[in-house]
Amino acid sequence: MYLKWVVTLTGIIIYCVQVPVYAQNEMLEVKLQSLQVVKTQEKYGDELYISVTEFPLNKKASHYQIPAFPSHWLSKYLHNVKDVVIWQKSLNQCEPVNLLISLVEEDLTPWNIDDTLGSVELKVECVNGKAVEKWVIPDPKNTTKTKDDGNEFSFSGENAEYKAIFKVESTSLPK
Repeated sequence: MYLKWVVTLTGIIIYCVQVPVYAQNEMLEVKLQSLQVVKTQEKYGDELYISVTEFPLNKKASHYQIPAFPSHWLSKYLHNVKDVVIWQKSLNQCEPVNLLISLVEEDLTPWNIDDTLGSVELKVECVNGKAVEKWVIPDPKNTTKTKDDGNEFSFSGENAEYKAIFKVESTSLPK
């Protein structure tokens, strides 16, 4: 029992020392830089939205839809979708962030309501006081990374194909 307590206490001390304070009043944003249609699911075009689920550490998950329900983007007008903020958070100190970002094709009832065309997971960690992003593909059957050095993905589920480019930005807020 004593050894376990010491190990736990030591772990807490090491954790506190190793995690530097994030830049005070930092705003972290994820932007959808562009979304291109390669092939639509439906003959006359698709109705699309981005689904974002945030999984904060030791807190309840939050869900966002961009554009907000009942709006959506029509596939034939995707050339107008540029630099859309799909998620943002004000950070006072270093904290990890996990987001599940999905491209969804939407239909109204009684048809198949929502078809997920693909998903990516963004993990942001704090390393030496700076946000470090890591992109993960949860299901490689319908999502692929199109460039090794960037945040460009192809979503190809449900007989459709779209290319999306994401960007993570961090800015200091005025004090």
